[in-house]
Amino acid sequence: MSVETSAKALINAKRDRQRRDMLLVLKADFGHFVSVRVLGDALKHLNHALTDRDVRFHLAYLEGKELVELRRIDVPEARERDVIEGARLLAAGVDVLDGRSGLGVAEF
Repeated sequence: MSVETSAKALINAKRDRQRRDMLLVLKADFGHFVSVRVLGDALKHLNHALTDRDVRFHLAYLEGKELVELRRIDVPEARERDVIEGARLLAAGVDVLDGRSGLGVAEF
C-alpha cells in the first residue's frame, strides 16, 4: 500500500468516526432536532474539532444517505441562502448504528 493510499484510508476512517459519532449524538435525543451548534459542542467532547461548516457538510452527506432529516433556514445575506440549522436522526440511522441497515449503506 502506498503512502498516498494509506493517507486516504486514514482520512476516510476519521470521517467515518466523525459521522458515526454524529449519529450517536443524534440518537441520544432521538425524535428531536439538534442544532448544529449543540451537535458541534457534543462532538468536541468526543475529541472531534469540527467547525460549524464541517458539521453541516457531514449532515448534508448523512441526509443524502437518508439517515438524518435536516432543518434548514433561509438566510438572505448568507452565501448559501439555504443554511442547515439542525438535524434529527431517522430510523434508518438507528439501523445503521445497530448494524442492521439492510439498505446498502456502509456500516460505520
